[in-house]
Amino acid sequence: MRIQRALTVLWVGLLLLSGTLLGLWQNAPPDEQDLLEAVGSSSFLSNILKHLDRIAESPHPTGWPGNDRVRRYLTEQIQAAGLVPVVQTETIVSTDKGRTTFVSAAEVHNVMARVPGKAPTKALLLMAHYDSESYSPGAGDDGVAVAVLLETMRYIAQGNRLNNDVIFLFTDGEELGLYGARGFWNRHPWSRDVGLVLNFEAKGTTGPSILFQTSEQNGWLISRLGGMTDAIIGHSLADEVYRFLSNDTDLTVPLEKGIAGLNFAFGGSPTHYHTPLDSREHVDVRSVVHHALYAYQLTLGFGNVDLADTKAADRIYFPLFGKILHYPQKMAYVLTGIVIALTAALLWLGLKKRLLTLRGILIALLTLYGIGVLITAVACGLWSLLRTGIAKMTLADAVYHAGYYHMLFLGLSGSIALLVWGYVRTKLSIREQFFGVLTGWVLVLLGLTVVLPGGTYLLTWPLLIQLCGPGAALLAANSPNGVLRNPWLNLLNAWPPLVLIVPVLQLVLVFTPLDSSVWLMGVTGMALLLLIPCWESSGAYRKQWFALTFVSLALVAAILLAADNDYSESFPQGDNLFYVYQADRNEAFWVSKFAPAGWIRSYIHAAQPTVLENLVPNRGNPQKAWIAQAPVRPLTAPSVRLLGDRRQAGIRTLSLFVTKGDPATRMLMLQVDDAHVLDCRINGLRPSVKEGSEAVGKWMLRFVGRMEQGIVVELRLEAAKRVTIRAVGAVEGLPPHPAGSKIKRPKDRMPLYEYDGLSMAVKAYRF
Repeated sequence: MRIQRALTVLWVGLLLLSGTLLGLWQNAPPDEQDLLEAVGSSSFLSNILKHLDRIAESPHPTGWPGNDRVRRYLTEQIQAAGLVPVVQTETIVSTDKGRTTFVSAAEVHNVMARVPGKAPTKALLLMAHYDSESYSPGAGDDGVAVAVLLETMRYIAQGNRLNNDVIFLFTDGEELGLYGARGFWNRHPWSRDVGLVLNFEAKGTTGPSILFQTSEQNGWLISRLGGMTDAIIGHSLADEVYRFLSNDTDLTVPLEKGIAGLNFAFGGSPTHYHTPLDSREHVDVRSVVHHALYAYQLTLGFGNVDLADTKAADRIYFPLFGKILHYPQKMAYVLTGIVIALTAALLWLGLKKRLLTLRGILIALLTLYGIGVLITAVACGLWSLLRTGIAKMTLADAVYHAGYYHMLFLGLSGSIALLVWGYVRTKLSIREQFFGVLTGWVLVLLGLTVVLPGGTYLLTWPLLIQLCGPGAALLAANSPNGVLRNPWLNLLNAWPPLVLIVPVLQLVLVFTPLDSSVWLMGVTGMALLLLIPCWESSGAYRKQWFALTFVSLALVAAILLAADNDYSESFPQGDNLFYVYQADRNEAFWVSKFAPAGWIRSYIHAAQPTVLENLVPNRGNPQKAWIAQAPVRPLTAPSVRLLGDRRQAGIRTLSLFVTKGDPATRMLMLQVDDAHVLDCRINGLRPSVKEGSEAVGKWMLRFVGRMEQGIVVELRLEAAKRVTIRAVGAVEGLPPHPAGSKIKRPKDRMPLYEYDGLSMAVKAYRF
C-alpha cells in the first residue's frame, strides 16, 4: 500500500512538473539555429546586430539630432540594397493624450522603400518606427524591429522576386502619438496599394515575440500562418483583450481604415522600456531571432499569395506543442453548449445515484469563488503596502525584481487556496469537490463565451477532457480511490489545464504591470483547484505539505526581495535636472522635478519646492519643482511676431509668426496664460481631436522639429482683452557645473521624466 501510494505521489509530481514545463516551453523563443535553417545564411543575424549597434548608439527622438543620424543610416542602407529611398516629410498636429488644450505638433520624416513584385495583387507592408523616447537608446523599442526589417529588405531585394510588391516603412514620431503612421496612411499614395501590414514592436528587451493583435475578421490570416512559419506564439485571448485596451501602436492607424494586419512584440524586462536601460547590451539575441523569423518567413509567405481579399470570419487560435491550432470563433458557442450539457448530464446522474448532493456541490462552488475573492483581497492589499514604501519602479509602472513579486504572490495564492480547501474538503466527498469546482468553472466559461469568446479555449478543452475522463470515471467507479490512483486519468486531469493556462499566465505576468496582474492572483488560486484529483491522490493535504511548498515559495521570494531590493547600477533610480533661462529677467535656474539627492545636490540645495508653472509654462498644473539660481548662459528665446489681429462678435483671432530663436532649438512651446482658446491652426492645420477629449488646463502648443522656416500659429480666443503668451525654446545639453568640475550622473541613477538634460529659454509676449 505504501509503495503504491509512493508511486502515485511520484507520478503526480512528475505530471505537475512536466505539465508546467511544457506550458513554459511553449513560450520559449526560437534560437539562432532555427533562423539559420530558415534563411540559410549566418550573415543574416550578424548583419541585423550590426544595424542594431548603429541605430541604438544614442537616443533618437523625433526632431532631435539623433533622429537625423538614424534617418541618414536608413537611407544609406536602402541604397546599399539597390533600392530607392523615399523620405516623406509631414507636419502632424494633434491633441496630446486627448486633451484639447494640449496641442502637439511635429515635423516627421518617414523613410520607405519598395521592392516590386512580378505579379502583384496588393502590396505587403512591413512597418517599424525608428524614433525612440527622449532618454532611451531605443534598442528594443524599436531598434530591433528596424534592424530586422533592414536586413529582410536586403534579402528580398537581392533574392528571387516575389509575386507581390513589398513595402518597407520606417515611421517617425510613433512615440509622440503615431504621427508618422498617420502621415503615411492619410497622405501617401502608396498606402492605397497595401493589402496586409506586418507591424513589429517591443515593450522590453527580452522574451519571445508574441502575435498580440490581429485585424478583425482574421480567419484568412490565421489559417495561413501555420503553413508559413512554426515560430508563431499567439493567443486569440490576447487579441480580444487588447481590443478593449486604450493602447495604440502604428498598426492602429491602418486597422482603423479596414486594412488587414498582424502585430508582433516582445515584452520581457519591461523595466528597460522607455528608459536608458533599453540599450543594445540588454537585448536578448533570441528576441531578435524571433522577430527576424517572423519578418523573413511571413514576407516570403504573404509575398506570394493573393492579398486582394484578406478577410474571413474570426478564428480562435492558440499555440500547442510548436503548432498554432485554430477553429472558427462560432465554434466557441457550440463547444460551450456541449460543456454545459455534459456537466448537467453528469450532475443529474450523480444526484440521481446519490453520489452527489446539491448541498455539497454548492459548498464547493461557493468556496471556489470565495477563495478567488480572498486571494485577490490579500494580494491587492499586500501590493498596496509594498508599492508605497518597498517596490522600486520605473516608467509605465514597471517594477524592478518583478519576478520576485510574482513568486511572492503565486506562493500566497497557492498556499491560501490549498489551506482553505484542505479545511473544506473534510466536509465533502471527492466527487462533490470535483464537480463543484468544475461547475464553478463552467459558469466562468459561460461568462467568457459572452464577453471574450476568443479566450474560451483556455477552459473549454480542459473542462471537456476532465468531464469525459476523470469526471465520468468518478461517477462510474464503486470507489473513487481507485480512480484517483489511475495514472492516465491523473494525466488527463493535470496536463490540459497546465499546458494551456501556464503559458498564458506567464505572458500576462510579463506584459501586465503588477498593478493589474495582482487582480488575477485570485483566478490563479482558483485554477489550482482544477487539479483536485491530483491533490487528493498525492496526499497533498496530509500535513499540508503541498500548501507548505507554496508558503516556502513565498518566503524565498520575500528573502530575495529583502536581500536585493535597492537601486543599483543594474537597477538605477530615475532623477531629473534641467536648466531654465528667463530672458525677460536675464536670470537662470537649475530645476529638478524631484527632491534633489546625491549628485543633483551639487546643483540644487533648496529644501522647499516651488510651483513649476511660475518658472516654465506647465499648463497651469500645480506640480512642484526644486530650483536654485544658476549662472546665466544667454540663450536666444523664440520670437513671436504679430501677423494679424481680428475682432468680431466677441471673438479675437490672433495670427502669429514664431521662430525658434537659438539655432539648436528642436522643441518649442507656446502657452496662452490668461485667455481661453476656442480653436487653433498650426501652419494652416487644425489639430485632430480624439473623441471624448477634455479641455484641461491652459492652452499649450508643443512643436518638435527643425522649424527652419518658422511656424504660423492662428488662435481664436474667447475674450478680446490683452493676452500673454509665453514662448519656450529647448536645446540639448546643460551648461557647465558652477564649480567648473565635471559632475556626472552616477551609474545608479538614470535620466527620466520631462525636460531632463535640456536647456530652456523662456520669454513672455503680450498682444
